[in-house]
Amino acid sequence: MDQHGTDVAIGGESLRALYDTDLATLSDSATEPEIAAIHDEFCVKHACLGTKITPVPLERFGHVMSMNSFRRFVARPGASAGGLPPRSGMIGPIPTPPMSSSEANAMLLARLETEALRSDGGAIWCLQSKTSPELPLADIDVSLLPCRLGLKRSKESDGSDANWIAFSVGPPPTEWRRPTFADTTWPFLTDWKPGGLTMASPEYSCGPGFPEAIGRGVTYGQLTPGAGPFAAAWPTA
Repeated sequence: MDQHGTDVAIGGESLRALYDTDLATLSDSATEPEIAAIHDEFCVKHACLGTKITPVPLERFGHVMSMNSFRRFVARPGASAGGLPPRSGMIGPIPTPPMSSSEANAMLLARLETEALRSDGGAIWCLQSKTSPELPLADIDVSLLPCRLGLKRSKESDGSDANWIAFSVGPPPTEWRRPTFADTTWPFLTDWKPGGLTMASPEYSCGPGFPEAIGRGVTYGQLTPGAGPFAAAWPTA
């Protein structure tokens, strides 16, 4: 079994071999949407099968999202980080940018502790700290986090750069695993790189990547605000 996210063994057959079998059902003239549909269907069937992570006692993981995502997914009941549409109704008005930390925390606290961050059952992507497992965001320049994680720059409606927010997640019982290519849906497949570490886009020079971890079943009760809202830095190479 590959330990860096490129492949795993399933019932004696490699994940990559199963993927190639599914792709073989396509014709030579298959369009990109047809290939994408096969890929995303494969992801649904084979998500979260990478190497299992055994956290140390009290270990937590770091999760970062743009304030655009925070407003869409956290402020609206029934919305999720998986992108499902929200139910009717909202937890108070959604502040327009900029949002203060107190407003963000109030929205976070308004969610039920047992409610899943992703109501579709999908995993969230996190960073793992090798130097400070209980405080994964300690001693990190948070302004560089979105860049070092390889996240896309997020824009507000006025064209300005969106702010970001970071959380620590845990402790278990969430099961954590290393991601594989089957955890990356088609629109993001070219952004993910095997090797077990996040990676900044080549046009930026913001520091080394972090060990990646994905976890299913994360609830709002497992989130602790770590930093933000903050402005991200995107130093060019």
